[in-house]
Amino acid sequence: MRQPEGFNDGTEVVCRLQRSLYGLKQSPRCWNIKFKTFFLNFNLLETKADPCVFVNRENKVLIVAIFVDDGLVVATSSQDVNALMEYLRQHFNITDYRKRIESIFSSRQKLILKGYSDADYAGDLDTRRSTSGSVFTLRSGSIARSSRRQQCVRLSTTESEYIALSRAVQELTWLKLFLSELMDQLKMVPTMYGDNQSAIKLVKNLEFHRRTKHIDVRYHYIRKQFNEGLFALEYISSKEQIADIMTKPTPRTRFNELREMLRIINIDV
Repeated sequence: MRQPEGFNDGTEVVCRLQRSLYGLKQSPRCWNIKFKTFFLNFNLLETKADPCVFVNRENKVLIVAIFVDDGLVVATSSQDVNALMEYLRQHFNITDYRKRIESIFSSRQKLILKGYSDADYAGDLDTRRSTSGSVFTLRSGSIARSSRRQQCVRLSTTESEYIALSRAVQELTWLKLFLSELMDQLKMVPTMYGDNQSAIKLVKNLEFHRRTKHIDVRYHYIRKQFNEGLFALEYISSKEQIADIMTKPTPRTRFNELREMLRIINIDV
């Protein structure tokens, strides 16, 4: 690295780092490599879906998620958590805020992954672009949500809903991979729900070529995934479409209704 202020001797000599410094471009990678090597002692392996999540499923479930210098530990055994935390204390200065929550790993209920996709056609009055929204649930609890403006102006409600479904299926594919690395219970084919019959028909019926040939090829990814049986696609009424809250402002009554469907509650701290 270049000589820092206060240590410059007036030459072009550069400094050779013995260790990574906070704030350098290489620091995040060095930090990840350090933790990756460190976690091997607990047989915690890096997941393919997310390099910052480590899992050990040999006997019991032990999962560690790292975000910069914060971490989250999930396990089916308190002994495993205690052993890991003690090992961390021996090598790092850590603060332990521990809370016991209901475990989905010990439940005998089937874990069913569901996705909901919706779009608000031409809702942006300045650009006339549509907004895509999606919600994904596991055991009726929301685990992922997204609200995003589409990249260009769409020609119809059907097209905007079709694009929203395609984007949602990309997220569904990643979630399926990620969850399959964390647990064994996720065996069933996930289901995607949309409230536009025409968009659903476009996915299932290739005869609608004239109506879709102008759509960018990348959005037809959804057809390939559907034909390979990687997800099921079903219609849901607009009243039950929980992704509606992610596409546009809604009246207070509808907003509260959707919030309850998402099982979002106030927690008094």
